Amino acid sequence: MIPFLSYHILPTQAIVRNNIHIGHVKEDIECLLMTLGPILYIFHQDIPKPHLLHPNIIQNLAIKPETSKLLPLLGWLPNDAGEYCYCDTESPQEIECRKEAAREFRKFYNELATAKNKHPNQLENFLSIRIAVPFSSYSILPAKSIVQANVRIGHVKEDIESFLRPLVPLLYISKPEIPKPAFLHWHIIQKIAMKPGTLQLLELFGYCPNGKGDYLLVDAKSTQELMERAQAASEFRRFYDELKKIKDDPVGVLEYCLSHPKSAATATDLCF
Repeated sequence: MIPFLSYHILPTQAIVRNNIHIGHVKEDIECLLMTLGPILYIFHQDIPKPHLLHPNIIQNLAIKPETSKLLPLLGWLPNDAGEYCYCDTESPQEIECRKEAAREFRKFYNELATAKNKHPNQLENFLSIRIAVPFSSYSILPAKSIVQANVRIGHVKEDIESFLRPLVPLLYISKPEIPKPAFLHWHIIQKIAMKPGTLQLLELFGYCPNGKGDYLLVDAKSTQELMERAQAASEFRRFYDELKKIKDDPVGVLEYCLSHPKSAATATDLCF
């Protein structure tokens, strides 16, 4: 399992990546824990939140990249003087968000303390890898939107298993060695239509609706269109294989991506 993964509000991955280095895991975690200690104290004690954070706390956080981003999530906002003031809120949504951020902060601190005493290789292996974003390397197929429409957080394995079955007819249609039927049987259309976003794939292969519920194979109008159909078919076969592979992924990368749809992750790397 990826360390520091199960957080929805705190930017834990960025904090770990920017503050803990290969070969210095134990000492870097100890230093990070010391920096975060005062904030942990505030949230562990049954005391009112200080209106202003002490300058030493701000100074220590400023030394550690990404850590000052925690403060607004917990309720402290900067003013023009560089101070962080605790701002009360009457918004139930904001109050609940701050409570969840505080819970995640305590969980993060405990996970750091646990990781410090584990064998360094576990965290070093994590720091040394870059994990590809699932379903991101397609130029024609809307793979990511289809996955988001059909796979739920917390149900990745069973949702993908359920999703693969209706895609089997498309898999056969996409194979270049199999002659394309002039029209698709209504049973195939019905099966494909069970899953959101999948019927639109038929037009990428050259099958267009006739207004009566049938999908007919339309001749390509140009060599470019033929090439685009061939590429779409190739991408679909790759998509099907990626679905099967990610279904049994023990790391939980897809779960993370579904939980963070607005992540800054690019199509090349997911920077955990």
